[in-house]
Amino acid sequence: MLPAKRIVSFEDKQTESRVHLPRYTVLQIKKIKLSPPGSLATLSLTDRDGAIYELETDLKYDVIVKNDNYIEDFFEFEDIHKKYPGITESRWQIISRGDLEAGMSTVECRLSIGDPIEIELKKKDSRFETWFYNGKTLEFENGTLQRYK
Repeated sequence: MLPAKRIVSFEDKQTESRVHLPRYTVLQIKKIKLSPPGSLATLSLTDRDGAIYELETDLKYDVIVKNDNYIEDFFEFEDIHKKYPGITESRWQIISRGDLEAGMSTVECRLSIGDPIEIELKKKDSRFETWFYNGKTLEFENGTLQRYK
């Protein structure tokens, strides 16, 4: 989820509310306002429906501080839906919430919940593999999610 501020204008009045945008929401940067003297910036963004959002981000990564609002951690600079054309819209809805369902591919699972901590391949039958996360286990057959706990 991407924390942002949604801005709504109506009859010359502007209201703001905090929102959490689903992962992989397609946004367009409309304006960048730099906050001198450092590397912080406020981005004005719009989604496909024209809704306006603001997001504070850091344009420079600090390896010591490991800032969690670094711009490249928020954004993929291309439409990820075009990168994975075989994923259906209903599956994108599941992925954007960070959820899982049986039948998902390994690629869809990685997009949804990230890389596993460990992958175990069955020695006797390479069709089966198990992925381990903190608190989750995913079982695949031929690259398709069969079960998860």
